[in-house]
Amino acid sequence: MVLRQLFRGRIWNAAPTVVVEDDHDGTLRGWYVNLEEPQRRTALGFDYEDELLDVSAPVGAEPELLDEDELEEAVRRGFFSADRAAEIRANGERVLADPPWPTGWEDWQPDPWWKVPVLPPAWDELDGPPALSEGSKGPA
Repeated sequence: MVLRQLFRGRIWNAAPTVVVEDDHDGTLRGWYVNLEEPQRRTALGFDYEDELLDVSAPVGAEPELLDEDELEEAVRRGFFSADRAAEIRANGERVLADPPWPTGWEDWQPDPWWKVPVLPPAWDELDGPPALSEGSKGPA
């Protein structure tokens, strides 16, 4: 299970990664920080651009930058300039220097009675789903 925390305007979003093993014990295994552009509101919800670098911080181990090879490949292919890649790396170094964990959510567990919501038809289409009628609360 991953609890994802979104922070308006930040260059990263923290996800305290809780790996549920076969015995479903919900033990916290560490934190994972995804470096990304700040979230933007869209007609379908929110959008962002992943900046490829991530930070992994397993409990009891040193945090580390991940996917530096992917960032280099993105520069080679022209998705990011060398200057932009340097900014992204600097952001990763800032997270390592001033980690956003612990988050205070490490012991959180969802209510066991919660059900996984069902998305309405056409949720992924650019025009979106049909408008809800007044007083409607959406799909049950």
